[in-house]
Amino acid sequence: MSIPPNTTIFGPQADPRDFTNWRISATSLLEADEWIDTFELVLGAEAVAAGLIISDTGPRAPSIIDDGKALLIWLSVTESMQLDPIFDGAGVTLPIEVTIDTNSIPARTFQRTIAVRFAQQ
Repeated sequence: MSIPPNTTIFGPQADPRDFTNWRISATSLLEADEWIDTFELVLGAEAVAAGLIISDTGPRAPSIIDDGKALLIWLSVTESMQLDPIFDGAGVTLPIEVTIDTNSIPARTFQRTIAVRFAQQ
């Protein structure tokens, strides 16, 4: 998956050994009385190859927050990849495709690519 030029890059960056949360706002896409009803997250091929993981269990499972206006996800890099040279220097930007369906009738669907930057700190 290539990273589109208008992609939101979260930053400044994370260390590959971090296990932390990321807030994805959908406010700019939603009408005043509209909220996220369902969502799907798909790692880009580059993210999979780099060992990026979206936690999917317990309190770190992806969730809808802020009265349905945002998503909260927890990201980490698999331990076997944490010292990989791809994270040296400026590091690497890893894409995640986010698809949301809204509560409107009929539901509106939005698909956007976001990206996170990981580099050795």
